[in-house]
Amino acid sequence: MHAIACDSAKPAGRPLLLRNMAAWRVPIRATSPVPILRADRPTGPVLNAAMPADPTTVPVRVSLRLELASGGRIGPGKVALLEAIGQAGSISGAARLLGMSYPRAWNLVEALDLALEVPLVSRAPGGARGGGAVLTEAGKALIARYRGLEASAQQLAGPLPPPRKAPATQPQ
Repeated sequence: MHAIACDSAKPAGRPLLLRNMAAWRVPIRATSPVPILRADRPTGPVLNAAMPADPTTVPVRVSLRLELASGGRIGPGKVALLEAIGQAGSISGAARLLGMSYPRAWNLVEALDLALEVPLVSRAPGGARGGGAVLTEAGKALIARYRGLEASAQQLAGPLPPPRKAPATQPQ
């Protein structure tokens, strides 16, 4: 990486020219949000002191997406939807649990059924008696297979990174 020099003697609002050793020039404005690099400051990635220096030991979280012969895909979102349907007992309840719209959840279940050519969710129409949805044996088997593959891949990948801190919510 070449060091970048900056000519900062220009008045504000006038274009600055950044120059590097390869003699390319990039005009920017003095008020640009892009930081101006100077040759006397180190450039490059800033490494976290707690992060191991060996990239083969960096903790990673595995996320899988299965691509089917039919062209469909199954990933963590669709599997989470199936699990939520099993927990809530309905597609609308699962949608609420996951913070998604009912039509979106319905369309994802339909896409899964079409991709696998077997129903994963048994649906009962709503109305006065409430309706509902339950996972079929195929749905339960798909979740088990996906979670098994995910666990095997995570075991091969190594330790999980520490959990992310949830952003602080402001009182309303």
